[in-house]
Amino acid sequence: MEFLSTFDDAHGTIWEFKVEALEVSHMSMQSHLLELQKRHEALEQQIAEALLHPSTDDLTLRELKRRKLYVKDEIMRLQHVESVH
Repeated sequence: MEFLSTFDDAHGTIWEFKVEALEVSHMSMQSHLLELQKRHEALEQQIAEALLHPSTDDLTLRELKRRKLYVKDEIMRLQHVESVH
């Protein structure tokens, strides 16, 4: 099974690549989901801190929010894949 994955880097370049899915154990999927959830929480914290500083520019804030959304989408995708199997 192949997955098409995209990544939009900080410079606006969209990278697209195919990922060959191998048999992934339930435990490794759970640990990956846990890491993504931790990253999502860390980004929430960074956004909250950035909002407290008036010197934070809109581009930085937008980039943090975009990265948070990307992580959330990845969490949702993996949870869907896990629930199907």
